[in-house]
Order: sequence, then C-alpha cells, then structure tokens
Amino acid sequence: MDIPKMLTIFLLVQIINCPIVLADELRLKNGDRITGQVIAMKNNKLVFKTPYAGEISLEWNEVSNLTSENPITVMMGDSISLHGTAEPAREGEMRVKQDKISESATFDLSQVTAINPKPEPVLKISARANIGLSDSSGNTDTRSVYLDGRFVARTDKNRATVNAEYQREKADGVTTVERALGGFKYDQFFGKKWYAYAKLGLEKDKFKDLNLRTDAGAGPGYQVFESEPLNLGFEGGVSYVNQDFIDEQDEDYAAFRLAMDYDQFFFDNFFQVFLSNENLVRADDTKDIFSRVRTGVRIPFYKNLNLTGQYNLEWDNKPAPGTKKTDQTVIFSLGYSYE
Repeated sequence: MDIPKMLTIFLLVQIINCPIVLADELRLKNGDRITGQVIAMKNNKLVFKTPYAGEISLEWNEVSNLTSENPITVMMGDSISLHGTAEPAREGEMRVKQDKISESATFDLSQVTAINPKPEPVLKISARANIGLSDSSGNTDTRSVYLDGRFVARTDKNRATVNAEYQREKADGVTTVERALGGFKYDQFFGKKWYAYAKLGLEKDKFKDLNLRTDAGAGPGYQVFESEPLNLGFEGGVSYVNQDFIDEQDEDYAAFRLAMDYDQFFFDNFFQVFLSNENLVRADDTKDIFSRVRTGVRIPFYKNLNLTGQYNLEWDNKPAPGTKKTDQTVIFSLGYSYE
C-alpha cells in the first residue's frame, strides 16, 4: 500500500474516532450569541458553560432564544415539565422537541420557571440560630443576652417547625428583663398551597407576672409562596389559652388566632427582610387582644453567617395589673443559617 493511501486511511480512522462536540446556542436581546452548554436555570438565573470562560450566570429575562443539542428538562409552573431538545424558535419564544411526541411544543420564554432542576430531596432541613450580646459600663453597668432559633423539617406533605427565644438583661447587677418562649407547629399539606396545622406555644415572663402561658391551637393555613428567595404564608384558626400568673388569679379562655409569616431576599440575596405576626383575640371578649411581632433585616456576609437587626413587639390590650401593655426590644445579633 502506497503512502498516500495509508495517510488517507489514517485520517479517516481519526475522524471516525474523534468525538463529535455538540454545542448549545444562546442568543441575548442585545444581539450577542454564546455557544456552550446549558447547565440550569433557577430563580431567573441561567447558568451557561462556555469553553473560554467556564460557567457564567445570566439574567433569564435577557435571553431572546435558546437551542440545545442535548436533551434538557424545562419546567413551566409547578406541574408542566417538558424533556427534549430546544429547537430554533422566534425571538422571545422557546421550542422543545420531545422524544416520543411528533410535534414540538412552542411557548414564551417568560413561561419558563426552571431548566434542569435538581431533584428535590425527600426531606428538607433548614435551621437558624442567633445570638446577641451587649456589655456596657459607666454610670450604669448593663449586660444583656438574646438567643433565638428555628428548625424546620419539610417533606412533600408534612412540615414541622420548632422555635425558641430567650432574653435577659441586667442593670447594676439587678435583672430587669427575663423572658423565654418557644413552640412547636405541625402542618399537613393537602395540595401545593393549603394545609391544616396544629400548634403549641409556651411563654414565661416574670416581669409580666406570667409564670407560664400555654397556647394550643389548630386551623387552616395557606402558603402563598415557598422558595429560597420568597416565603409568605397565612394562618387562621382557634386556640385554647391558659395563663398561670405569679400573683394574679389564673385564667383560661378560647381565642381566635390570625398569623402570617414572611421573608424575602432582595438584590441578588444581598439582604433579607422578615416579618412574623401572631394575634390572639379572646372569643368571649374581643377587646382582649394579644399580638406578637418579629421583624427586621438579615444580611449574609460569610458563608452561612449573617448579621441581623431586629425589632420585637408584644402588645397585650388587657395585661396583668401593674404591668404595661407594650414590650418593645431592638436587637442586633450574629446568626448562622443552614439550608
């Protein structure tokens, strides 16, 4: 065999054995075209891998068209999932060719909520703990400590929440504030949004003449949003309240309960705003109202650590004799969060 034929055969073998490199293509509204590989899209952020810059993150609303050589999974809302290759489409649209369906599905890019989402774990755990300390000296020696924590375990149909809070202050060696509260709540979901809950709350505050307040309740809840950047839920129902006072006569009563829980990240997770509010209205005396508010701003700064500025408000329209209706506290604390 002559040398030219041997070279030809060698080149053909190399071509056959050479892997075929397939590239996805991304077109942006400003006219730029990027080739590479679609990794994922979540929370309106598209992760795209390029051969020259590695993985890059782009705003989904800046994308005008997307095509893929390999199959991808496209989510629209919570229930619609398409799996196939993304074909060329008109600007602002996406077309997915599924393997077992002859016709391609075409839809607006704005309808896409996720691409290649990671499988949700059977059990999701989140936890948070904060500590605030202060020590001042001079005309008055003041020391204070504030601790709070929250633990949530979530499956598809169940959610359990445990929370606790403790605050103590001393001025010139004399305790001026000492309160502790905690609670447990269980939620049973009947769909994506609606659930039924049962809860037990405990509170102790000797400066409000309160040896122990227990609050056991149940009712319906509605989870408007539940995600990493945004959570919002409302609850209503009834509670049985038992108040064991230190000096005054104990009492127990039925009450209506209204509550909400909200938190949201802003500016690409630069800071988080949170607000929780719980209200108990005595059933046989609607002027007897107790309200608890926790609100503030949480700023992540290093891995799972964060700084929190928080305002706590407790308002009791009919407090024990000799105690005030309103308790207000401003707290700055260091926290750790786990998701």
